[in-house]
Amino acid sequence: MKAKIRKYPYDLKIGFRLRKSSFIELHKRAYKAQQVDHLEVCGVLVVDEERVIDLRYLENASRNSYEYEIRLADIAEIELELRSSGEWILGTFHSHPVSSAEPGVGDLERGFLNGVELIHDVCGRAAKLWNSSEAHGEVRAAEIPLAIIEG
Repeated sequence: MKAKIRKYPYDLKIGFRLRKSSFIELHKRAYKAQQVDHLEVCGVLVVDEERVIDLRYLENASRNSYEYEIRLADIAEIELELRSSGEWILGTFHSHPVSSAEPGVGDLERGFLNGVELIHDVCGRAAKLWNSSEAHGEVRAAEIPLAIIEG
């Protein structure tokens, strides 16, 4: 059974929160992947009613350096699990092994499930949340406020 991915219905501009423990785990996994041929980690962002993001790691279907690919079937499986929980898939996330936490051309072309992407810069130990939009045939990204909170 295929699940339609519901779009997060609330205002993105208010911002979101990520637990410090989740951020540390993201960095550990991303650093480990970086050390193996500059691979990337990836997954989906699950958000609760308090606007706290939970990172759900998925297998990177790409075995190429500096790339990630998420299987839609994996996302659909998580969507089905969330249907009755009050949680939503906000978007996706991935790591940048050696570049900043800013979206590149490839990210803008292939990423941003539901228009939202969290990017983690392994070297700079930074994570930024982005929202993409299209205007006049050009895709752009604007940063969404993201606070790292205790927990």
